Amino acid sequence: MQNQEQEIMTVKVSKWSLIGFIFSFRTLLILIVAGGFYYYYMRFTDERALYAVYLTGAAYLMMIFRKYYTISTKYYVLTNLRLSEKRRHRKDTRYVPLKQIATVNSRSAGLAGRIFNYGHITITTTGNTEFKDIEYLCHPHEVGEKLIELIS
Repeated sequence: MQNQEQEIMTVKVSKWSLIGFIFSFRTLLILIVAGGFYYYYMRFTDERALYAVYLTGAAYLMMIFRKYYTISTKYYVLTNLRLSEKRRHRKDTRYVPLKQIATVNSRSAGLAGRIFNYGHITITTTGNTEFKDIEYLCHPHEVGEKLIELIS
């Protein structure tokens, strides 16, 4: 008898994780660099200081757009046979068979993750499958419990 693959749940990456990204250490670092450029160039000329701030702001906005695009296009499908990572607008798919999963750990992603209920799942496999960290999932503890239920 062949095993029929049945979809159990589809899990999206949380859009709330963008808030954690915006207010992260990278933000502070970029703001410190922009402030340093502004302070340094302000002593010499006004034009260079504004260009440095504009360039830093444009780079930061590009990072936010890239993160938003990644968040809005990635999702995971859990079936009774495997866990797959898929992306809209792309044909490549990463997956790990449930038989190869050894351990599953789930955790919230800081304070914002606890408030908006998103987090990370770490999967340890027995084979050579490169499917270790799943970041910024909606309801990570429920997904982790479901994975543990399926592999046991």
